[in-house]
Amino acid sequence: MQRLVRSLAFLVALLPYVARADATSPRALVESFEARAGEEDWEGAARLLEPGKRSPADTLRAARRLSAILEQNGHPNLDDLSTSPEGDLDDKLPEDRERIAAPGADPDGPGSLVLVRRRGEEGPRWLIASSTLARVDGWYHALPSRWLVERLPPVFTRLGPFGLQLWQWLALLGVLLVSLLGAYVLGRASTALVRRFAKRTTAGWDDLAAAQLRGPFVFAWLLALLRALLPMVALPERGFMILKQIMRGGLAAVVFWAAIGVVEAVRIAVSRDGHSHPSGRAIIGLGGRLLKMVLVIIAIVVIVAELGFSVTSLVAGIGVGGLGLALAAQKTVENVFGAFSLGVDQPFREGDVVLVDGVTGTVETIGLRSTRIRTLDRTLVAIPNGKLAEMRTETLSARDRFRLQARLALRPDTKPAVLRELLLQAEKLMREHEKADTDASARVVAVGPASIEVEVIVSFLTTSAAEFGTIRQEILLGLLDVLEQAGTSIAPAAQQLHLVKPV
Repeated sequence: MQRLVRSLAFLVALLPYVARADATSPRALVESFEARAGEEDWEGAARLLEPGKRSPADTLRAARRLSAILEQNGHPNLDDLSTSPEGDLDDKLPEDRERIAAPGADPDGPGSLVLVRRRGEEGPRWLIASSTLARVDGWYHALPSRWLVERLPPVFTRLGPFGLQLWQWLALLGVLLVSLLGAYVLGRASTALVRRFAKRTTAGWDDLAAAQLRGPFVFAWLLALLRALLPMVALPERGFMILKQIMRGGLAAVVFWAAIGVVEAVRIAVSRDGHSHPSGRAIIGLGGRLLKMVLVIIAIVVIVAELGFSVTSLVAGIGVGGLGLALAAQKTVENVFGAFSLGVDQPFREGDVVLVDGVTGTVETIGLRSTRIRTLDRTLVAIPNGKLAEMRTETLSARDRFRLQARLALRPDTKPAVLRELLLQAEKLMREHEKADTDASARVVAVGPASIEVEVIVSFLTTSAAEFGTIRQEILLGLLDVLEQAGTSIAPAAQQLHLVKPV
């Protein structure tokens, strides 16, 4: 029983090798040759070549060189090869002949194979035609890496991961290091050159853009150097095409990276110059955030397309998902449009002191969803933009002057002559202040048994609340001096006395 199990296990282990030795169809022949070459079984690969007048050593060399040619110029697509023992009978070629080449390659160029069917002791089998082998030496001598491979020790020509030889992996590492070093140096030089041109202009955003473009410059130079140096590695055609797709995706990433950097530079420049461009500050701040989100989405779609993937379903999914998201997040969309409404209408800006719904504070951030206000108690209040666009807002920072209005309750026994002199001196005090406007006035507004009320009104040309507090203090203290000089004073607070009859 144990012998039977061992025999079955041995046969199962031999199945892959039996399959690889099969050459009963064009596809089986190419699969067998590639499998033998991958294992460096050159004697087995040589048996798949049509016998000719070559010596055994020449046949082994032809198998090696043909494998190198296929690695460099591309392998045929196995799915396109016939699995029938008779081959493809509709290719307008003789029944015992097939012509194959790598996808997109010249049918008569390097790596194109002519297969022939020959009858042997084991029956009909397909072989690589001698007419193809006669051209192998010429194709091989045209390979760019031939001179290096022939001079390397055998250890460096051994196959490693992904079908690459050891010297190719070492060359890839060297190319990467050289490209990184060159990209760093050239990227810094490009940034310095752009900064020099930016300093000649009067705009401020281009200086910031030059700083933002340093990363894209370095990455762009890295891609350019890799594209220039990779042919030296003599990668297989399939691997080189994959790397070219990756580099095209990287180039698209560089373009969008640079675009996002320019948008950020403009946003920062407008934010710094918010006093001269107040309307542009809020609009570009909000629009910049939204534009960067859009650029990131477009960049993902373009990069995926450059990598060779189908983006039709992705774009359709984004469209359907965006519609569903808009329906499910109506409040969020309302807040986004509210943010742009605030940016266009400009009722207030970041840094302004506002009074909104009983909340007084400084506007810290106008975001896409909400506006954050720092209150006088240093708490942070967030109000959704959709509601804020419909609310009554009072911008305290927008006033061009502060108004002082106060009432003085004088003693009821103050003489009219004293009142007239007091009013004149009060108006003179307020009008002589260097910050006072021309609307200063002092008037008697009420006469009662407990007091005579005098109202003083004056505006001061200042936009600073702290400065107005100092001015208000000076004026009120000056009014007390005027009262003292006029011989009157503030009436004492009225008191009521209740007499209760004892029981």
